[in-house]
Amino acid sequence: MSFAFAPLRSAWRVIVFALFFLFLFAAVSPVFADEDVGEIALVADTLGTILPAEGPCPNMLFGQGICVNEAAMAFYRTHPDNYDVLIFFANRVGIPLDVKLGFPVQQEIRGIGLETGSLWGPQHFGSGGRLLQCVNMGAVFSMNDNPYALGFLPPITGVELLAHEIGHHWLAWIMLDLDDGRGPLDILRGYDYQSESPNGHWSGYHSTNSVMYGNIIVDNGDGTFTSDGGVRQYSQLDQYLMGLRAPEEVEDMFYVVVDDDLHGNPAGASAPGYPWTYSGARVSFGIDDVIRANGPRVPATSICHLKVAFALVYPVQSFDPETPVDPATLYPTPQEIDKIDRYRQALEAWWPGGTDNRGSIDTTLSGCGLGTAECPGSPSPQCFEEPADCEDGEQRCNGLTLAQLCRNQHWVTVDTCVESETCIDGACYTPDEDGDIPSDGDVPEDGDLPVDGDVPDGDAPADGDKPDGDLPADGDALVDGDPDPIDGNLPDGDGGSSIIPPENDGSGDGCKQTGAAGALLMAWIGLAALGRRRAA
Repeated sequence: MSFAFAPLRSAWRVIVFALFFLFLFAAVSPVFADEDVGEIALVADTLGTILPAEGPCPNMLFGQGICVNEAAMAFYRTHPDNYDVLIFFANRVGIPLDVKLGFPVQQEIRGIGLETGSLWGPQHFGSGGRLLQCVNMGAVFSMNDNPYALGFLPPITGVELLAHEIGHHWLAWIMLDLDDGRGPLDILRGYDYQSESPNGHWSGYHSTNSVMYGNIIVDNGDGTFTSDGGVRQYSQLDQYLMGLRAPEEVEDMFYVVVDDDLHGNPAGASAPGYPWTYSGARVSFGIDDVIRANGPRVPATSICHLKVAFALVYPVQSFDPETPVDPATLYPTPQEIDKIDRYRQALEAWWPGGTDNRGSIDTTLSGCGLGTAECPGSPSPQCFEEPADCEDGEQRCNGLTLAQLCRNQHWVTVDTCVESETCIDGACYTPDEDGDIPSDGDVPEDGDLPVDGDVPDGDAPADGDKPDGDLPADGDALVDGDPDPIDGNLPDGDGGSSIIPPENDGSGDGCKQTGAAGALLMAWIGLAALGRRRAA
């Protein structure tokens, strides 16, 4: 009997041995996962389909840099379909051309110059029908650190550029019919003379302070005009097309005809403080001329409050297979995440004034924003789904490398400690920063007394710590906040440490994984021992 089952026992040993090393490899290998850091969603391009190394995005017109349809589908795997606009940045792009584009995901509005329907539908982005607009803002490093600072091309601020790309959902696609027998004209829009077609921006000869370009034009009264840039917003015409303003509330406007051209000039905006003067003929028009060419807006109004989500996409492998990089270096830095969050906050603050207090947006991932008094909004369903797991302002460490802060009653990662740092009390420290003296054998997480140079933890003799370098085996007591007297008060959240309770710090799954590997190892040892016993 023993001989008959010997091959079976050997096979089991091989299987258990292989599984053990598989679990061990999984435990030490880097894991890239989508997560939220504050109000910014991190999206890992695990398949390499979001950030193509070269060439255009499949099935996307003008899609380069970030394939927003793929990015949106990845986003929806971890977030509900409760957003009107998705805005994607990337910390790296595979092509030198860094583009910013706004994609109308769906378009059922008539009277704004776009045909009913869209080149894409919500299903191509992973949405069941809620998503309206998807924005590619390109590389994080391409944006100014200050959202309110002017860019070089175009010379508008970063927050105005964000509003510009969102604005493409409604703007600027209209024609103009002056009822003079010439029919609809594209004179208000920028014109590409190479392709002989108008684009989705206002012409530089259209007098408007819109984020969709155009210029602030002064009629000098002598056949000359002076154009200049300035503070931009959604103009009255923009607001009508967005469904935020009734047609009778739109004041008359004008544009300038230069050299008898029936098209607008190439789209662009003048930089503030650099006026230029030219000759031309003034042509006034009103909202009736817009409606005559495009028909009335149907529906007459649209929702004024929008739910907007910001996300940062990052690669998990090198764009060039011949030059591999450490995957850990591709993970977004706290500085990159903070920069996007500044743009998020700036856009939410800008929006009411940018719409003459007729619109509002909520840029929280929870969707709990209520809008403004002039444009109230309702919380999204996910706002009520998760119970609070901490008090705002609390800090903690999740393992040795993740510093977390409680925001909106949930833990969010605010910093990732680099190799030479360790997380202590919710912040990353180097040995020098926390007072440890390398020569005395201290380590950042040891919880030593102040007398040997340890400052941050505030330990005193009365809390039970020993002045011996506080090794994990020194027997921490309950008086120092450590519920487990033998775990050494380590900041890894194991089994009820004083840094993170086991039910909150994620150590439960980690412990299960370690336990599974250990159990398999023990099973292998047991089977081996049993085989020897039976053989004997």
